[in-house]
Amino acid sequence: MFEDKAMAIQINETMLSICTLLNYSISRMEGNTISVKEKKRYVKAVGKIMGCILFEVLSNIWQQYPDLKPKDLYTTLKNNEID
Repeated sequence: MFEDKAMAIQINETMLSICTLLNYSISRMEGNTISVKEKKRYVKAVGKIMGCILFEVLSNIWQQYPDLKPKDLYTTLKNNEID
């Protein structure tokens, strides 16, 4: 996808940060007053976005540069700092 590894690193970091923020946005819904139906719709929409990022962008980067793939993606998304 990217011949320039430096660019691949930047995109990889950016996409992982976006996924972290999306994941965080779901966790912020806990204890909120939204309905179960609204939450399910939101989670489904966020899942579609994350799926595109993971399967259309990141998987291609990781195929080309396996060293950029986090060893534990779940932990990476949970532990990235949210400013």
